[in-house]
Formats: sequence, structure tokens, C-alpha cells
Amino acid sequence: MLGRADEARKYAQLSLEYTREGEAFYRGYAYEALARAETVAGNRKQAEGYLEESRRLAESVQDPEERKRILDDLERKVTKG
Repeated sequence: MLGRADEARKYAQLSLEYTREGEAFYRGYAYEALARAETVAGNRKQAEGYLEESRRLAESVQDPEERKRILDDLERKVTKG
């Protein structure tokens, strides 16, 4: 969805809907996708809120490998924006 904020947002919202009752790992990635969509749209404040929620969920992931994977991905997102 490179450069296509509306489409990226649509698919990120769908991901969130499908994972709403699911594992924190998948919900965390749905929020990460929303953050990317809002970044593309130029909505930095909204993107930061989604990143914060993604981090919160990532910290609650029980599997250490999965937790590390999502936290590493979030770190790359934050540092390379």
C-alpha cells in the first residue's frame, strides 16, 4: 500500500476487526499497520497513538519469540519512520 493511505487504512482496519478478540500479537500488528497508514496520510499524532497501543499489546504477548519479533519491528518503525 505504498503511498496509498486510504487503502492502507482500510486493510489495517480490517485486520483490527478480524483480530479484535484474538491474540495480542496479531492485534499489535494491526495497530502497527494503522500507524503506518496514518504516517502515510500525514497524521503523525494519530500514528503515534496507534504505535503506543501496538507497543502496549506487544508487551503483553506471552511467547518470548513473538514478543521480541513485534517489539523489534516496532523499534525499526519508530527509528526509520
